[in-house]
Formats: sequence, structure tokens, C-alpha cells
Amino acid sequence: MIQVGWTEPRQTRPGDYDAIAAAVDGRWGRPVLASLPRLFLDHFHRSSLVADGPAGPVGFLVGILSPSRAGRDAPSARSGLPWTWYPRQRRGACHLDWEDAVGDAGQILDAARTVVIVDWPTKDVPETLARAGYTVLVKGGPEPDNYSAYEVQGPQVVSRRTGQAPPAADLVYSYRPIEELPGIVAMAQGLGAGAVWVQSGVASDGTKAPNGCWMDQAVSRAAREIVESAGLTYLEAPYIADEVRSRGIRE
Repeated sequence: MIQVGWTEPRQTRPGDYDAIAAAVDGRWGRPVLASLPRLFLDHFHRSSLVADGPAGPVGFLVGILSPSRAGRDAPSARSGLPWTWYPRQRRGACHLDWEDAVGDAGQILDAARTVVIVDWPTKDVPETLARAGYTVLVKGGPEPDNYSAYEVQGPQVVSRRTGQAPPAADLVYSYRPIEELPGIVAMAQGLGAGAVWVQSGVASDGTKAPNGCWMDQAVSRAAREIVESAGLTYLEAPYIADEVRSRGIRE
């Protein structure tokens, strides 16, 4: 909580993004700007708040309104909400929780049992999913039999070559270029999956980041069209491992 030198919080404006972006890495103590895309304030500035200090913003809250929760009040400057730097709320770090943009990540994860992973930025993705209780199959290459299962054995997560695709999957996660997405979508359809989760691995400044989920708007629209034209749900954020960790171990 930040309480020194701050004024009454006010509603944000899209133009506040640059000042917030300039301060957020220093407040968090490491690079996290990739988890705060500009479109948060472009789309949700009316439901978000910022507290100004002498040298710039000292706290802010991004309020994301879901169409499924229409009618609920947006945060207000007098709501009594605690003021923390947004990236400290890990679940919200890259979460765009509105159905028209990225789908409902929480509902997809709650419903999923088996996840097929097509490449990843680091092993954090398959290992986190496995530790959370999902059945995790990794597609290791173009060969049709190049599949490995990631399983928890004691304190470790180990991979085991299965040599075949699973009979079915609920979710396909892709960390591949968009040019490969049609083939990945076709694979997802063949597995009976209901959703494709695409991660760019790119930060909002254009640099590579393992948890990056920023995507150029034109690329995002093209990816969404490919997935949704096949009748599947499209997601591109948040970083899947962070969202899974925030939800804990499955029962």
C-alpha cells in the first residue's frame, strides 16, 4: 500500500499510460511492463483509478468490467479500495478479462482437464500446468507421433515420451508464429478442443519476454479470426502459467 505523498485518486485517462509505464518497473523491482499493455487504459480508463504524486503516479487500479457482470458498479475514488501497484496483483498482471477481446480464461481453465502445448517460452508453462493437476501433453515437433507427457513425480516434473497424440484435449496452447496457427487450429479441432490459447512472447515495447502477451492489433485480429472461424474460443492473455498459479491446485 502506498500512502505517502498521494492525492485523492481520480479516474484515469488513456494519456496516463506513459507516466504509469515509466514508473511501474521501478516500483516492482524488475521488468514487468510487458504485463501492462497500453490497451488496458485505452479500453478501461473510465473504470480505472490513479493517484498522482509530486513526481508522477504513486498508485493505480485497473478496473476491468466483464459483460457477464453488467450492472455492477465500477471502482470509484471513494470506494475504499486499497491502493497498490497493479503488477503486485499477479493475477491481473496481464489479464484482459472481457469476452469480446480474449475470452474468459478462468472458465476455460476451470473446464479443462487435458492441455496440449505446442512450444513454450520456458518450461514454466508445462511444469506449472502439471503441478496444478492438468494432464499435460507437449507436441514436440511436426512429426505426428512427437508427443510427451509432463507428469509430477515427487518434487519434480518429468517428461515421458508417449509417441502418440492424446485421444482428446480440452485446450491447446500455442507459442508459435501466427503463420502456423491454421495447422494448430486444425489439430485442436481433431482433438475436440474447445479453445486455443495463443501467446506472443512479446512485451509491449516489442522485446521478447517469456510472459509477454502483447500482440499487434492487426495480428491479434487475424489470429482471432483463424481460431473463431473454426468454432473455437480464442485467448491471447494472460500469461497462462501466472493464471494457473493464481487458481491453485485443481481438486
